[in-house]
Amino acid sequence: MSQLKKFQNWISSYEIANDIFPDSKAIKFKIKELLKEEVVEKKSGSKKIYFRDCKWSDYDTLRKDLATDSNFVKEYAGVDLRAYIDSAIAWSETYSKLSTDRGWLVTLKNWMRIAKREGRLIMKQVIEKKQSAYVNH
Repeated sequence: MSQLKKFQNWISSYEIANDIFPDSKAIKFKIKELLKEEVVEKKSGSKKIYFRDCKWSDYDTLRKDLATDSNFVKEYAGVDLRAYIDSAIAWSETYSKLSTDRGWLVTLKNWMRIAKREGRLIMKQVIEKKQSAYVNH
């Protein structure tokens, strides 16, 4: 979760708990806390997060990034990315699994690679439109 999002959530929680908007002193203190947290995250590499909080949990982001890898596009054309996103969210939540942003991408790719090798790759459903015998004039 981005620092700005954390700050917005904190302000909302503060307002609910105290029935007032935080004063400038409280805001400055919270900003200092978040900046310290950000420095620690940068020093430690990447912070471990649930899948729901990583950028790959967004379908469009995942699709755009994977589309830049021509080998992936050739081998996994038609794969149901939404199904893999849903599976990763459920797995991460159920088993309290944490990983880094990059680690989650590797996990998704590994799941697809293993599923393809085992013949159980989840593909998008193709819906064919039936042509009507009636013609509108």
